Amino acid sequence: MGKTLVAATLALRTALLEAPALVLVLTPSERQSSEFMRRIKELHEALRQPLNMAGRVQSLYEKQVAEAGKDDDYFRLPAKTRESSLQLHLDNGSRIIGLPASEGKIRGYSSVALLLIDEASRVDDALYRAMRPMLAVSRGRPLALSTPFGSRRWFHDADRGPIEGGHAH
Repeated sequence: MGKTLVAATLALRTALLEAPALVLVLTPSERQSSEFMRRIKELHEALRQPLNMAGRVQSLYEKQVAEAGKDDDYFRLPAKTRESSLQLHLDNGSRIIGLPASEGKIRGYSSVALLLIDEASRVDDALYRAMRPMLAVSRGRPLALSTPFGSRRWFHDADRGPIEGGHAH
């Protein structure tokens, strides 16, 4: 499995199980954000399909009918309420939003449950500092995905150990 698939799975898991959650996916460009979001939407759709196994497998609807009266929320996958190339909104109140790595484009978001930063080693220090407050109030989690890009910027420092008052990122 690649890092993008694992991160997309974590983004969807957060939106499904920590609702109402705001998940931001920050990538170097809008095109990359769109591709990352496409993976997340594919995973969401895959959850709606019954598994192909030997023998008959009940569909989600058949299982719901058979288990009527039991914990309905256990069987219900939150549906899409709004979708675009850069956004997925679910009826449980969660949102997953893809953004290009631009300080002007990330301003205004707060109470972020999960902040995925793709190609993190290429995100400059000022943009990283602008993102940190989004996680503070909600105690959200940052996840930085990257390969090394020299020995500079916040990602290099975080990779080397605790920073900012002794707290690792």
